[in-house]
Amino acid sequence: MAIPRSARISLRFIALVIGPLPMISGCADRVTPVELNFSVRYGDNAISCTEAVAGLKLTDLRFFVYDLKLVDQAGRSRAVELLADGLWQDGKIALLDFEDGQGDCINGSAASNRSIRGVVTADNVGSPFHGISFTVGVPPDSNHRDPMTAKAPLNYTAMHWHWLTGYKFMRVGINSESDRFWMHLGSSHCDGSISDEIECRSSNRIAVALGDFDPSRDRIVIDLEPLVTAANLADGIGSDCSSGPDEPACAAAFAALGLPYGLTAEAASQRVFRIEPAP
Repeated sequence: MAIPRSARISLRFIALVIGPLPMISGCADRVTPVELNFSVRYGDNAISCTEAVAGLKLTDLRFFVYDLKLVDQAGRSRAVELLADGLWQDGKIALLDFEDGQGDCINGSAASNRSIRGVVTADNVGSPFHGISFTVGVPPDSNHRDPMTAKAPLNYTAMHWHWLTGYKFMRVGINSESDRFWMHLGSSHCDGSISDEIECRSSNRIAVALGDFDPSRDRIVIDLEPLVTAANLADGIGSDCSSGPDEPACAAAFAALGLPYGLTAEAASQRVFRIEPAP
């Protein structure tokens, strides 16, 4: 019996729809959970609020991170979607906190956070990642919120200055028995009003890109030594940098972070973040 023309058209349509499905399934990406672990060092040695390196101890280390991407085997950047936990991270911003309120971190709090958790799409083959990139700071569209009404992690008032400069992207401090250095990093040269729009000519967000990184075996190290190489921590005169103009301690610290210091300066390569195998 001959197949009616309308039925032949339907069969061809079904074949076109069903035929490619196995190929599509074979090329599909999978959603993979990832945990990105961080640690703090002074050179090659661990440093903390209670653990000294060459007579130096941590007094503070907190910073925001966003725009995380992992690089897959084909060299493509894969965005990491952060898992909101109501405390340390929302869908796009995370707060890392290495002080625990102990020892020399008298201005901190007991809670700390040394990892970022999220999911990423990846090719369904083996161990897919070999690099990472992220930005230290707060996105421009979130930088001038009221921390009293913002949701976590932007509700920490210790990480906020005032409306024009917005959030402190990073707080870091280190001291000896008789000296100290600290830095509060944020946008500067800002103009505007909260009711209209605020623009900052010096963004001061740190772009970090690191190769040879696999989240299943490696962690990201924050090395504080390059930040204080130009500070004399034995002269009894404290040094500080609050990201403003005419602060001598800022120039070397900004250079270590890969940031230009001043409106006409050029950025260098950052020397603070690196990769090391997890223990």
